[in-house]
Amino acid sequence: MKSVKFLFSLICGLFLFVSCVPEADSNGDLLHGIGDIGIGNGGGGNSGGGGTGGTGAKVLSKYNTTDSNKASISYNFTYSNKVLTKIAISDGSLTTDLTYSNGLISKSVTVIKDEQTGTETTSTTKNIEYNSVGNITKIESTDEMSMSGSVINTTDKTTVFTYNSDGKITKYIQTASIGSLVSQSFVCDISYTGKNISKVVLTTKMPGSPLPDLVVTSIFSNFDNKIAAFSTLPENFRQLSISDFSFAFYGTGTNNFGKVSITESMMGTTVDATASYSYDSEGYTISASSNGDNSTYEYIKL
Repeated sequence: MKSVKFLFSLICGLFLFVSCVPEADSNGDLLHGIGDIGIGNGGGGNSGGGGTGGTGAKVLSKYNTTDSNKASISYNFTYSNKVLTKIAISDGSLTTDLTYSNGLISKSVTVIKDEQTGTETTSTTKNIEYNSVGNITKIESTDEMSMSGSVINTTDKTTVFTYNSDGKITKYIQTASIGSLVSQSFVCDISYTGKNISKVVLTTKMPGSPLPDLVVTSIFSNFDNKIAAFSTLPENFRQLSISDFSFAFYGTGTNNFGKVSITESMMGTTVDATASYSYDSEGYTISASSNGDNSTYEYIKL
């Protein structure tokens, strides 16, 4: 589903272009490492909270993707004592390490390196707060951009979450600031059909800018009844990653969407994409294809 991911990321990238805030990864995506899963509660193959999946259930261990130009990359998910502890890209350009407290992720650190030189370019540290039932309520994060070994820019972000009565994230608000200057704020409204996200409205506001708010609306539809690969990742991790605008990368719920339609308000552009899938005998997604890009998924049992 890499092409669907990029369709979404490219439109979201307009947020960065108009505000000139250095939020993107080295590959141009608005992903920030783990960003780069936004499902809320109630995933697919696993329903366990915290950093673990259900005992004996399959969890995603590797995601392989090849684009239409035959360029390939793999994302590896590492578990220790049934807990997701690390995410890494095969070329070494990105790693995310997760720290736990009382069974929940308390901190994540993502390091992005230049693919050619191996030099660190961006480091993102997130500290996470929870409510009494174990849902993430607030994320405080710091992005440090480096050049030649020196930090040249620091961006602080605060994200707060709202849940519905089912414990699913329905809104989050994220503000980004450099020093005392608030440079951007994002409002993300999320709607569901069953256990799947069916609509995402992402609004960016730029204080002091003459530009109007930019609104990106994504409609997901044509869901299958199989287990989406990324829904097998731990619920706690999926809540954490929702703040990286990563719906098209990590999926939108228990099942796979077959179509996504994305509209942005600046130019009124609408982009549509479709995807097809194959499954194993247990209903887990093992491959996906969209517009010449192909992905495969590998699992382990905890």
